Amino acid sequence: MRPETIRRLLGVFVGLAVATVVAAWVTRPRQAPLLCAEDLPGKVIRIEIEGPAGKNVLARSKDAWVVETAKNAPADARLISLSLERLPQVALSEPVTQDAQRYPLFGLGASSAVQLRLIGEKGPLLELQVGKDGPDYPSAYIRLSGKPEVVVAEGLAPSDWNHPAADWLAPPPAPVKPGVVPAPK
Repeated sequence: MRPETIRRLLGVFVGLAVATVVAAWVTRPRQAPLLCAEDLPGKVIRIEIEGPAGKNVLARSKDAWVVETAKNAPADARLISLSLERLPQVALSEPVTQDAQRYPLFGLGASSAVQLRLIGEKGPLLELQVGKDGPDYPSAYIRLSGKPEVVVAEGLAPSDWNHPAADWLAPPPAPVKPGVVPAPK
């Protein structure tokens, strides 16, 4: 092969490589925005939940959680931790609707939505309404406070937050059998 032919083939190859890179960059899938920052769970000191299961207020006092609406009874810290730790991985879809008249179709009506407020030392960290189950499990239709858009929150189930007060209480300690020394914690 002549050197001129090799140069032409090399030029065509480089052109195709550049075109492939540009096409891949232009058509790459857009990364879905996340519900909240990764450090949000550590900042929450109070959780206010109001929905069909009733109103619950969970508060962190030092290293323990209490259910204020159940006379400051100890809360299930594991359940709260799991619910909070899922939030930074929740991906949001494009808006499904902005029409307030359609909110009840997504479980975001006044009597069906779960109002969730996460509060830190300096005030509200995250406020949203959680509606009914989304198209895939776990997902839910949600509306962020102050925004008219309804979006699908992938990774968040409505049942994550809609519990009666008794479900938020810490489980009773396991009974100790006589003569058995409990393992240290």
